[in-house]
Amino acid sequence: MTTTKCVSNYSIIVKHRSNVRCKEFQGNTWGLRHERAWITPSYGSEAMIKALITGWADYADEYHRASNFEPHETLSQDGYAGAYWLKIGQSIIKLLSMDIGRFDGGTLDQLIRDIAKNEGFDPDEL
Repeated sequence: MTTTKCVSNYSIIVKHRSNVRCKEFQGNTWGLRHERAWITPSYGSEAMIKALITGWADYADEYHRASNFEPHETLSQDGYAGAYWLKIGQSIIKLLSMDIGRFDGGTLDQLIRDIAKNEGFDPDEL
């Protein structure tokens, strides 16, 4: 597993958005529903899931911008914060088995795993 963080987690979310706008994904009903849910999530489960994922990713990006302490290059290198951050990711994945509205759970699962990998974790740890 690499320990060099190359991109922000926000950029991974942006890449995810461009992937779901591709012709193949948009060519199916679930792809269209997923994209619409991300753009304008309905109140309730869609809004909560999007907020959890983006907040989790934002936490990691802010961790790297922190100036009041010396953050590690990746969260996986921080034995304290990294372990708790990973647990949040594991919990979000578990919540994907509940009602998530129009979202495609597999797509969101992969997004979460890509963000964890960017932070130096093995995606299988989720």
